[in-house]
Amino acid sequence: MTSKSANVIIFTDTPSASWFARGYGAYRIASEIRRLGFSVLTVDFSSVINWETFKKIIDKSAGDDTIMVGFSTTWYPTKHKKLPNHRYFVGMNSLSVNSSVDFDPNVHPWYFDSMAYSISGGELDKYVAYIKKINPKIKVIIGGAKAHEYTNEPSIDHVFIGYGENHMIDFLTTRRIFNKIINYDVKAQSGCFDFNRSQTIYVDTDCLFPPDILSFEFSRGCIFNCSFCSYPHKNQDTRNYVKYQDTIKDELLQNWKKWGVYKYVITDDTFNDYTEKLILIEEAVRDLPFKPEFWAYTRQDLIGRHPQQAELIKKIGVSETYYGLETWCDETANAIRKGGSKSRKIDGMRISKEVWGKEVFAMAGIVIGLPYDTVESINQSIKWYQTEGHRYIDLFGFGSLILRDYGEQRKYMTLSDIEKDLNAWGYTIPDPINKPHSWTRTGGDICSKEFADQLMISSNAECKPYWSEQGVNTWNWIDVFKYNNIDLNRDRTEVVYDHVTRFYLPKLLEILENKKW
Repeated sequence: MTSKSANVIIFTDTPSASWFARGYGAYRIASEIRRLGFSVLTVDFSSVINWETFKKIIDKSAGDDTIMVGFSTTWYPTKHKKLPNHRYFVGMNSLSVNSSVDFDPNVHPWYFDSMAYSISGGELDKYVAYIKKINPKIKVIIGGAKAHEYTNEPSIDHVFIGYGENHMIDFLTTRRIFNKIINYDVKAQSGCFDFNRSQTIYVDTDCLFPPDILSFEFSRGCIFNCSFCSYPHKNQDTRNYVKYQDTIKDELLQNWKKWGVYKYVITDDTFNDYTEKLILIEEAVRDLPFKPEFWAYTRQDLIGRHPQQAELIKKIGVSETYYGLETWCDETANAIRKGGSKSRKIDGMRISKEVWGKEVFAMAGIVIGLPYDTVESINQSIKWYQTEGHRYIDLFGFGSLILRDYGEQRKYMTLSDIEKDLNAWGYTIPDPINKPHSWTRTGGDICSKEFADQLMISSNAECKPYWSEQGVNTWNWIDVFKYNNIDLNRDRTEVVYDHVTRFYLPKLLEILENKKW
């Protein structure tokens, strides 16, 4: 039996203003919902969709059979007061090392009219009201990595905290009474969800194009326990959460056959945590009729211990990788549990580049402002990169430490060890209301977020002349421009906007016009 309305509608956003990248969590949850027999519409690019387009999508997809409409907040901006030239650290961020982008109302007026900006800026109620006007019984749900910011929103029916597979399965299939805040299984490990056999399946309404970059989870969790990390799955034996080989091969093959997609961001927090995992993945990829390309988080210190990993990573098809080196100070490395000898870290970077050559674009990063870091230790890392490191690392970048006073939201979050007790680590947030990210630190000469920001800018400037001129393979824009016939001289943010408004949204609305669910 068909219907004019989808059972579930989920809005999400792109993680980047500079790539044709799709969000992941919404598509992951949508796949589990479809497996239960429900129909789902996933709508991407909330940072381009304006109010009128939102209403068109809801009008064409919501109705009597709609159970819920969800908003995945992971790539939405942090909740904000509506300010001109709004700067934020996640969402449509740029390729710049500063990992932020300024949107100017005079240059990017479409962004300030988008649902991502308006929802995070306090206008959620009007979106909820429009949905309820279609069908008052529809449950409106907030999920994603920033769901904790919306726990006090009166117009929302439920807030899903953490990984949502088991929460969603229970919500749609049981008669239990749910609290507004649903957070009893934030790791999605206590129910019937089977990660090892799970696949993220894309459908016609996702409107995929060959240049799109998707996400891929080979495993879930991280074997490390870094003090500054708030990842809920850290300090976990990931060998119990690795997808089966046939599951991996089938998902990659179907995305290529159906949509022509071959580029992926690997979401594993440490892709090379175990050599056995890399062998399993290499065997899965080896016999595919196409060559996938991957971006991955790796730790070159592990390659220093297990040199065979470098060749496996290249064979799998990783063409760009990021190593979170984090600090050049041994005392800091031990304090944040990112220890190990500096010589082994350097050996790992050297071995990797000897094997990868120009086939893998290698990046590494330092966080400025961690405990015990000093200006001198930052300068030592710069000097090392200028004299030796540039031969192993194509792009060596710096970012400032991000801390925040989360207030009452803390009880709904997984906090890092530092965030659990800022004072014990020497940090304070002097003005948590107006400047929630602005910290000060006692001890050492990196005494504030503002100082760290300035040091970040100057450190990147000193390293930039030594960055490799090698192009970034995974995000090769020649394919994008050829496919879309878009002006090469335009900036990448505008190219993404053009792609969404000229191709993605018209195709989606056309499909929805006569869609039977």
